[in-house]
Amino acid sequence: MFLKQLNKDKIRRILSKSVEIKIVVLKTLITHLKGMKSGLKASQILKNFGKINRNCFFSRTNNICTLTGRQSGVYKILKISRIEIRDSKHDIYGLRKSSW
Repeated sequence: MFLKQLNKDKIRRILSKSVEIKIVVLKTLITHLKGMKSGLKASQILKNFGKINRNCFFSRTNNICTLTGRQSGVYKILKISRIEIRDSKHDIYGLRKSSW
């Protein structure tokens, strides 16, 4: 069941990379156009924000464990939950708990 969530998260991450660049460009255009009086209005550029799909934003992505599908307690770098790291018992080189 969690494979469906993983695939959805992968799609969101790919889409968010391209959309985040567009958002930065649109924001800089708006700030520069507010100071200048030109043919393009800031309101015309703001209409482009409405066309962007909401699932494309990076804040909608989730950190999901690739082994169990757990959403909480996931390390961002490894994408593995803390419980799976504890169960691995020294299988992952460089990771160890101080109480082991």
